Amino acid sequence: MEIKWLEPWAPIEHPEEREALQAELHSELGASHPLFRLSVVALARRCDQDDVLFELSDSRVAEVHLTWGCKPERDPQFPRTTIFSSATVWAEEKMRPLHEEAGRS
Repeated sequence: MEIKWLEPWAPIEHPEEREALQAELHSELGASHPLFRLSVVALARRCDQDDVLFELSDSRVAEVHLTWGCKPERDPQFPRTTIFSSATVWAEEKMRPLHEEAGRS
């Protein structure tokens, strides 16, 4: 997957960081959360918030706002998650508008 990352998003380049973010996500997921028991790979993180983009095994992506609670959330709305059909759709619908709103070039 080839994405041109735009601020405030940056790719996760170090395996240790990727594994730590994946572990944190799994620690936060309750049994009713839509990502519960799904295989994910951390792709990128937002530099100004606790948002992480995860790729799912079926090529969809999920933008997740981690809670850093280190335990399963009781409310399945948390961690807040939006799933997109592909990274390309996410980039056009979320990353590019955010970048442009901030006046970044």
